[in-house]
Amino acid sequence: MHATIDNNISGLPTAGMTAVRSPRWTGALGVDWDNGTFFWNYNIRYVSHQYSTLINDEYMPAYYDMNATIGARLPSYGPLKSSTIQVNFINLTNNHYLSGIQTVTTNTTTAHGVTGTAPDYLVAPGLAVIATLKAGF
Repeated sequence: MHATIDNNISGLPTAGMTAVRSPRWTGALGVDWDNGTFFWNYNIRYVSHQYSTLINDEYMPAYYDMNATIGARLPSYGPLKSSTIQVNFINLTNNHYLSGIQTVTTNTTTAHGVTGTAPDYLVAPGLAVIATLKAGF
């Protein structure tokens, strides 16, 4: 993505700066397999750094995350039809990273008499393993 600010904002030198929350590169790769009874998937996603201030003096670092799912479709048993059991792995590698920019600020350093303030970030959750059992009737 190539997103820029075209004008100066509030007297700050923002013209030509990269827009906040605009990663230059993002990418994802996923693999799915399903034979009708058993299934699994795996995906990895990459997001390059993103500026969190309008004058580009602070940014959120690039990050990646990996997720996976394994599961099985169970045979019908009595009143239970189309039952599924699965386990989801979120942030599979327990990667510690900032996942988003909560609040954007104009600048973090003093510029043209404007005192800077720090932006707020969202912290990604650690590894989560979630098992579910779905039963249809």
